[in-house]
Amino acid sequence: MALDYRPCGKGKGIAGKKKDKRWERRFEALSVAEHAKQDWDMLKDTEFRERQLHNIENLAKGYGFFSIWMMVFREEPEIKKSLIQIFPGTAGNCFDEEAIPVRRPESILGL
Repeated sequence: MALDYRPCGKGKGIAGKKKDKRWERRFEALSVAEHAKQDWDMLKDTEFRERQLHNIENLAKGYGFFSIWMMVFREEPEIKKSLIQIFPGTAGNCFDEEAIPVRRPESILGL
C-alpha cells in the first residue's frame, strides 16, 4: 500500500512534479483510523457503541482512503459493512456478507 512512501530529492516528487504530499494525507488517515480502532475496541461492548460507529463513519468520510479504513478494521465486519455503505461508488456486490472482497461474476480480473 506504500504507506511508508516518502519522496526523496529536493523539491520534486513523482515524475518531476512539485513535492508529492499524498503520502502525508494517507499517513494522517492511517493514524486517525488506528486511534478510532483503539476507541472502538474500548467502546464496542458499551452503551456508546452506536455513537462510536457514527464517529468512525464521519472520520472515514472526512479523511477518505477507503482501503486504509478497511485494513485497520479488517477484523470488524460491522465496521467494514458500514464503510462499504458510506463511501460513494463502492460496489457492495464486491464483498460477501462478512465484508470480505469477492470476485464479481462479470469481472475480467482474477482474485
